[in-house]
Amino acid sequence: MIGVKGMYTPTRGDQLTHQLLNVFGLIGIGLTIYLSVKAYQMGLLTDQQAMEDFLQSAGIYGPIIFVIIQFLQTVIPIMPGALTIPAGEIVFGALNGFLLNLFAILVGSVTAFVLCRHYGRRFLWVLLGEDKYQRYVPLLDRPMFHRIFTCGMIVPFAPADILCMLAGVSQMPWKQFLWILFIGKPISLWLYTKFSVLAIEFIVQILQGGLV
Repeated sequence: MIGVKGMYTPTRGDQLTHQLLNVFGLIGIGLTIYLSVKAYQMGLLTDQQAMEDFLQSAGIYGPIIFVIIQFLQTVIPIMPGALTIPAGEIVFGALNGFLLNLFAILVGSVTAFVLCRHYGRRFLWVLLGEDKYQRYVPLLDRPMFHRIFTCGMIVPFAPADILCMLAGVSQMPWKQFLWILFIGKPISLWLYTKFSVLAIEFIVQILQGGLV
C-alpha cells in the first residue's frame, strides 16, 4: 500500500508563499491571453508564412524559451497548460512541438516529484493550497494509488502535474514512477495536443467568420 507520510499544518509563511504563487498565476493567465491575442493579430495562427518568419527571427532562442516556460509550468503551474501545450505544435510544427513539449514536461514532472519527495507535505501544500490539498491528498490513502497515478499519466486532461507531486510524498518507488511517467505521458500528451489544436483551430475559424 502506498501510504501518506503524515499530515501537515501550514505556517503563516507557507500561506503567504501560496498567495504569492496565486498572484503569479493570475499574471500568467493574463500574459497568456495577451500573447494569444497578439499571435492571432500577427497571423501566427492562420498564416504559415507569418509563422515561418517569426520562427526565423526567434532563432534558437525560441525553442529554448518555450522549453523553459513549459518546464516551469509543469513544476509551478502559473500559466494555463491548455494553451502552452498546443502552442508547441502550432509554433514549431507537429513533431518538433511534441518533442519540445514532451522533454519539458518529463523533466518538469521528475523535478516536481523530487521536490515533493525532498521537502514533503510542506512543498505540496504551498503549491496546491488548502482546498486542492484536502481534495487530492486522500487519494494517497487508497491502496491502489499507483493505478490512479497510471491512469492519470495516460488519460488526457487528468491532473497529471498534481499526481506527480502526490507520488513524491507517497511511498512509490523511483523506478515505478519513472516507468509509468515515461510510458504514459507521451500517450496523454499526444491526445491532449491534438484535441487542443483542433479546439483552437475551431475557435480561429469562428473568429474569422469561416463557419456558417
